[in-house]
Amino acid sequence: MTLTEFIPATVLLIFWLVVISINILTLLSAAGKWKLYHKAGQAGWKSLIPLYSDYMDFRIARSVPMFWPWLLCRSSGYFLIRITEGSLILIIVILLLIGYTISFIRDYKLSKAFGRGVSFTLGLVLFRPLFLMILGFGRARYLEKQ
Repeated sequence: MTLTEFIPATVLLIFWLVVISINILTLLSAAGKWKLYHKAGQAGWKSLIPLYSDYMDFRIARSVPMFWPWLLCRSSGYFLIRITEGSLILIIVILLLIGYTISFIRDYKLSKAFGRGVSFTLGLVLFRPLFLMILGFGRARYLEKQ
């Protein structure tokens, strides 16, 4: 096998390893979130429906009233990005920052609901799939009353 034949085969192998790894991590993340929902007394299938899953995250974190402003900020911010050419950029940035702030508060409350602290919240913010797996598969228990 010459070098010109070896490079495409290596690139293809690396590509497929990356694709398989991403799929495995996605399945593990979904399974971890499913288990997290079970710990919180919810049906696991609710973690698979995109928008409803977000609502359930707020519900488990005991911050449902914050869901609607979060949804409004995030959806309007992403919508305006698609149709704006620069005149509303400050408004878009503010809307998205409010949405991210609400997400951070939700993650903090989710950490507290499972007896974790601020450092775990930072993990949820930065590495959400991994830390959801830790909550789902780990020893953390959902605290009914805070």
